[in-house]
Amino acid sequence: MENKYSIANSTKEERKKYVRDAFALGSLDSPEPAKEDLKFFEDYIEGRKELDEIEKEIIAKYENEGK
Repeated sequence: MENKYSIANSTKEERKKYVRDAFALGSLDSPEPAKEDLKFFEDYIEGRKELDEIEKEIIAKYENEGK
């Protein structure tokens, strides 16, 4: 099954929209994401990293902050 969100199956404009829509939904009744976390998604939009890579980086960042 194809992943429509993968870099191979989406254009830069589509990836921008995916990220914008996700943050719009995720920010309902919650604080805005940290600016440094938003920067992670620039790599996805530009086609440098897949979402699963970014997810791992963000999780690692917060795990390391707790140590």
